Amino acid sequence: LEMMQREQEDETFQITTKILDPKSKAARKQVLISRLKEDVEASETLLMARDKELRRQLDEELQRQADNTFQRQLQEMCQVSPESGTIMAELEQQGIPKWKRKRMVLERLRQEVEDEETTIINEVYEPGS
Repeated sequence: LEMMQREQEDETFQITTKILDPKSKAARKQVLISRLKEDVEASETLLMARDKELRRQLDEELQRQADNTFQRQLQEMCQVSPESGTIMAELEQQGIPKWKRKRMVLERLRQEVEDEETTIINEVYEPGS
C-alpha cells in the first residue's frame, strides 16, 4: 500500500514538474494566458474609461445644443413678447433651474396666446367693447 502511495506521489510530482517546467508547452501557454488576460483586462478598463468620457462629451454637446436652441427660442419669444426676456432674467436670478424657467415662460406664453385669442373673439362678437 505504501509502495502504491509512493508511486502515485511520484507520478503526481512528475506531472506537476512537467506542467510547471518553464520549458514545457503547458507552462509557456499558461504564461501567455496570464499575459493575455492582463492585457484584456487593461484594454477593457481603458475602453470603459473612454466610453465614459465619450458619453460625458456627448451629454455636454447635447446640452449645449439644447441651450443654443432655447436661446434662439428665447430671442424669438422676446421679439413677440418682450416681457419674456425680463421674466427669464428674474427667474434666473432667483436660482430657478433652467428647465423650470423654460416651463414657466412656456406657460406664460400660452396664457398670453389664450388671452389674445379671447380678445379677438370678443372683438368679433362684441365690436367696440
